[in-house]
Amino acid sequence: RVLIALAAPRNDMLGPVARPFGAMGAAAGLMAWVFYRRSRNAAPDRQDHQTAVPLRNPFSLAEASKFAAFFVIVMLIVKVVEDRFSGHGLYLLAAVAGSTEVDAITLSMLEYGRTAGADVAALAIVVAALANTGVKCGMAVVLGGPDLKRPMLVATIVFAAAGVLGLL
Repeated sequence: RVLIALAAPRNDMLGPVARPFGAMGAAAGLMAWVFYRRSRNAAPDRQDHQTAVPLRNPFSLAEASKFAAFFVIVMLIVKVVEDRFSGHGLYLLAAVAGSTEVDAITLSMLEYGRTAGADVAALAIVVAALANTGVKCGMAVVLGGPDLKRPMLVATIVFAAAGVLGLL
């Protein structure tokens, strides 16, 4: 989704983001395949633990309003960081904003990248995505059952390592 958001307005940022995102995508695919194979080999009584997940409409006016408000706040903070700290603190901001939502910081970095350069903005987007993944892993570890904790930690470590290697 991040790559699609970058492709149309700023394809100059696509290259720096595509390497780490490609590496993370490959790692996620590999881990999904490993866990799928393990689940197929699990005992039959362990495969029946399915529970319904309540779904919400992401296109509702309330959800769109929340995203718009968050986007405006992120844009404001990015502008303050750019004006006051001239780039310092941007990655911390990306990690904090990315911990809840990656799309807002991605769109903010599209604008920021016009003046500061595509590489800085691209790295901030990757930092946000890694922070988001870390938070989701933490939620799964804290809220999930014992069978979920270890696989989530392993997958997140592999995913994050692939992202960092993709940056190099």
